Amino acid sequence: MSETTRNQDLQEMLQRLGVQNKVLYTDGHSKAEVFNQYGFDLLFDDKAELQCNPICDGGGLAVNI
Repeated sequence: MSETTRNQDLQEMLQRLGVQNKVLYTDGHSKAEVFNQYGFDLLFDDKAELQCNPICDGGGLAVNI
């Protein structure tokens, strides 16, 4: 399944909200590394508790979905 198909509902919602250009996908890369590079504010993940330490320590917020 392609990334576009898998996240189609998310993409549509982001576009309606006008924030489609403010979302990063890690595409299998370390979330901590992506956070360190881009400094995002929120991480939404189905295993957010595993990702929270480096992100939360850096001032971000990890949300389990």
